[in-house]
Amino acid sequence: MNGLQRSLSGIESVGTAVGLTGGGLAISNMLKGIGLLPGSLNTMGKASVYQHPGNPTHFSIAVEGGKHAHQVVSRQATKIVTMDATNETGLGHGATVVNRAAATARQTELLGVTNLGPYDKVTNSCVSHVCDVLRAGGAPVPPALGSGQLRYLLQLIEQSNSGGG
Repeated sequence: MNGLQRSLSGIESVGTAVGLTGGGLAISNMLKGIGLLPGSLNTMGKASVYQHPGNPTHFSIAVEGGKHAHQVVSRQATKIVTMDATNETGLGHGATVVNRAAATARQTELLGVTNLGPYDKVTNSCVSHVCDVLRAGGAPVPPALGSGQLRYLLQLIEQSNSGGG
């Protein structure tokens, strides 16, 4: 580990010491994602976010080398399930570079949960699921407060569709 990596690897513990547990981890994940911390070699990949038509709109995510998945709500459970890749045509689409190993690990973990609890449009929804996977991969996703995550996804899609992503 070089001096820069050693200095940067303490960010998470410093953030924890001053009460920034989520922030410290997010910074650490972002630095790993861009190759500045150990564990970042050969792990970068694309995360594709899809906006499905309808009212209300629906979102899903596919991480390069992983599965395309989304959250579903039924009377029995709220859970993450995989999607058929042929359902991707004609959808709003945005992409960002993430640590694909970390994002895929989080996606796989969520696919194994049989019931995520009651639906909540801010903290337990298709939007929060997509943002959770992106955040695990080091993307600078806002916290699950109000409509910040939804705005983030819509901006990501808009930037990608206008040639900016």
